[in-house]
Amino acid sequence: MRVITWNMRRATNKRHEPWDYFNERSPDLAILQEVTSIPEDLENNYDQIYQRALGKTGREQAFGNAILVKNGQLSETKLLSEKHWINVELNNLGGHLLSAKAQVHSGIHFNVLAIHSPAWAIDKERLKEMDVSDVKLAQNPDIWGTEILWSVLKNQDLSKGNWIVT
Repeated sequence: MRVITWNMRRATNKRHEPWDYFNERSPDLAILQEVTSIPEDLENNYDQIYQRALGKTGREQAFGNAILVKNGQLSETKLLSEKHWINVELNNLGGHLLSAKAQVHSGIHFNVLAIHSPAWAIDKERLKEMDVSDVKLAQNPDIWGTEILWSVLKNQDLSKGNWIVT
C-alpha cells in the first residue's frame, strides 16, 4: 500500500508540478495539506474529503486539506472531546483537522487524522473563563491547535484499529 502525506503549498487543479508528481506515485491513500483545488482526474479516481481551512478570524482561507483514497471508501468522522470548550475550538479549527475512516482497495480499514497546524494560537479571549489546566503546556503562555489535538487524542481508543495521524 502506498501512502503519501504532503503539504501541497496551495497547489491548484490546473496542471501543476505537485499534481504531476502525485500522479506518478499513484498513492492508495493521500493526506494533503494546503490544497487550493483538486484536479478533475483525481476527483474521478479517488474518494475524497476536502475542507477549506478557517483562518484566525473564522473566515474561509484560500486553501484546505484533503484525504483521498484510490479504489476504496472514505467516511468523515467527527473528533470530539468530553470538554465543551475543546469541541468549540475544534470547530474554530475547521479544515485544519480532518478525521475519517478509510478503507483501501485491499479491504484494510484505517482511522485517518489529517492535521495542518495553523500559525496562530487559540484566542485568549475565548478561553478567559475556561479551565485549561489539563490542556495547557506549563512553559507556554498560549494554547495552540496541537494542544487541542492532543486533548482529543487522549479520548480516543488508539488500540482499536489502524491509525494514521499526520
